[in-house]
Parts: sequence; structure tokens; C-alpha cells
Amino acid sequence: MLKFVVFALAVSASQAAVFSLGERNDGNLESSIKNYPYLLSVEYFGRHICSATIISSNYAVAASACFDYKGTGPFHVRAGSLELLSGGIVVKVKEVFKMGNDNDNKDRNLSVLELSEPLVFSETIQKIAIPRRCQVAPINVTAKSIGWGPTHLEGEVVFQSVDVFTVTRKECRRHYPTSTMTERMLCAKNTVCHDDYGGPLVYDNTLIGFYSWAKQCDPYSVYVDIAVVRDYITEIAGI
Repeated sequence: MLKFVVFALAVSASQAAVFSLGERNDGNLESSIKNYPYLLSVEYFGRHICSATIISSNYAVAASACFDYKGTGPFHVRAGSLELLSGGIVVKVKEVFKMGNDNDNKDRNLSVLELSEPLVFSETIQKIAIPRRCQVAPINVTAKSIGWGPTHLEGEVVFQSVDVFTVTRKECRRHYPTSTMTERMLCAKNTVCHDDYGGPLVYDNTLIGFYSWAKQCDPYSVYVDIAVVRDYITEIAGI
């Protein structure tokens, strides 16, 4: 049975993930951020709209769908806290670099965020490693999917960390016959089922993907494959 680490947060469910309901444990948010110091909350006019992941002191990656039809913001990221809209530090996003456009977010659902000032790394704020260019994503392994959202469609929004099982694109294509599974996509079973865009997928302390799309409450979810889009990340962030 999948094990969930869940921490309750009182915040609106708008634009957040819905995870399959599992075992729930209350925990200390301040200490637990040390387990996920690379995780960011993206804020837009005072509300959480999606997750992002720190890849250097000046840059983070997120899903382009998070920023669709919102113009130039302003956008901010909150670092060093698992409590939405509280704690940690808040930094303005200087620029959002989109790999795709507003109508292309399933296939090129990557944005690189340039921050207005560098993050100061600590126990609660830290970058995560990313794969080498075109490194093959690990398949048939258990990875960690992370994000915020209610445990059911109208439930309380919480931080959650869930084990998921990565599968081949071929298996996903059988499951999503009308959808296009491209080389920029990575698939996993038993994961989020609604809209925590950018929620990181971590394996062996490396960011292998982040949540991109899925059918609502479906057992298969699709992530951006970081290794395949690494050239774009390097072009923008220089790493």
C-alpha cells in the first residue's frame, strides 16, 4: 500500500493537487521542510497557484501551464516553508521563460523561472540535482511525488509526499489512446489527480520530472522528463 506523508494546511484548494486518499499523519512542518528544501510555492496575487523546484540560487523550474493566461504576473516564490502563504522567505520572479506557448503546454510544459535575487542556501532552502542531458529516465522504480492539495475533491489542502511507480511511455500510450505521449514526457502510476502543476518527481535525490497533466483522479499521471528538456534549461539557466 502506498504510504503518504501528509501535513494539514488551511488554504484554498484552487490550482492545487488532489492525491489519492491514503494514510494520513500529522507532522511538524518546520522540521519537515528539511526533507524537501528544494520545493517552492509559486504565488500569484496572494494565492498558491503551483509548485516549482530550485535548481540553482537564481533559477527554478515549473510547469508552463501554471502561468498560462496570467500575463507577466507579478509572480513570487516562497522558499523554506511547507506552510502555504506563511513562513520561509518570499522572492519575486524576475522573468518566466516558457519552452512552449499557452496552447502547447502538454508537450512542452516547462518554464524556467529567473529570480529577482539569489536564494541563500540553508538547511531549509537548497537546490536539487538534475539529470544530465538525454540521460534515460529510470523506469520501473519507486519515486517520490510531492505537492500540495486536498485528499479528496472538496477536502482540506495539505502538503503530501507519495511514492509512485514510473512506467514506460508505451504503457501510458495504451492508457491514454487519444493523447499524445511524446519524448518529453515521463509517466507514473498512483499519483496526483488534479492540477498541482510543477510538483517535483524525485528519485535518488535527483529531480527526474515534475507533474504536467493527467485525467482527473486517474491512476496514471504524466510528468515533464527533465533529462530530455535539459538543453532548454541549460540555455536559460546556464547549468
